[in-house]
Amino acid sequence: MKKLIIFIHAILLSNTIIAQNYMEEKHGVFNAKEGKVVMPKKVILFKDTAKSQKMVFFKTILQVNTDGTPKSYHPDDIGGNEKAINTIGNAVAIYKIGNVGKDNKKINLFTDGKSNYKLAKDIFKQFQESNYEKLPDGYKISWEKVLYPIEKNGKLKPCILSEGDYKGYYGSTTSLKNDVKEHIADCGCSNQINSLDINGFVIPLGEKNVIKTFGNEVGDLALAYNPTNNKLVYAVIYDKGPIDKLGEGSVKLNMNLENKTKFPENSNQTNNFATKNEIYLILLPGSINYKIEKPYSNANIEKRAKSLLSEMGYKNDEDIIQFIMSNLSNL
Repeated sequence: MKKLIIFIHAILLSNTIIAQNYMEEKHGVFNAKEGKVVMPKKVILFKDTAKSQKMVFFKTILQVNTDGTPKSYHPDDIGGNEKAINTIGNAVAIYKIGNVGKDNKKINLFTDGKSNYKLAKDIFKQFQESNYEKLPDGYKISWEKVLYPIEKNGKLKPCILSEGDYKGYYGSTTSLKNDVKEHIADCGCSNQINSLDINGFVIPLGEKNVIKTFGNEVGDLALAYNPTNNKLVYAVIYDKGPIDKLGEGSVKLNMNLENKTKFPENSNQTNNFATKNEIYLILLPGSINYKIEKPYSNANIEKRAKSLLSEMGYKNDEDIIQFIMSNLSNL
């Protein structure tokens, strides 16, 4: 019995030592914008002293990203009031030709104040009425989060689903793909990561932000922890979002973190799915191809993440939560 106790103690000590190998290598700051206010957020890069595996650690309130589910956007409900769970302004950009802002960047009217938002909606409605053939003179459109595989007369037209549960909705796209055969009938929606099904995290666009420079990319595994209810959720980085936002979670991720079971039915309800408090995030750079399984599911995402974390010395959820809690003072 004494030998058995010594043996078990040795195993536990070994696991603790492995976990403690992850030391802070460097840190940076992400200047997140909340309205017009800049909110600096510290981001820490941990690295194993003996291996190359890294972890990126930070905390943030998670806003909601709906992309990947066709229920995001509907032609007859561009304001997201009753059919869609998002507004078309989060999927489409309308530009006035020659209208540029700082650094000579084009200005998206949908995101440039209330008056320009109304103007953008009017322009988009005129575009719809032309069967997506002609914009009012002086304007351009960019279908940023809507699938548009149908081409007519050299012009791209958005795909509107013709059958199935989401009949009549626009197809919605994500950066990460399931690598399944795309079907014409569903515009390739089955190849997207559905925000209503998958625990997903969104990283900000841009090559110079600290999340990118620390090695994270779309497809990497992630973890999210809500300290108010002790809920740990495994996720995948499935999309890219605004350059000044950190961060956004899929509808399903936010629901699971807050123990919600009823899906949003309009854009206002979607916005209310933002987490009530700061969530702790761990991103695993370089894990994109680790024991990859497709199409993505929450089950295979969790299985992959737990397997990798076990190799890193974190054998269970309690080990991960202990790591998070022991590093809170560093944020």
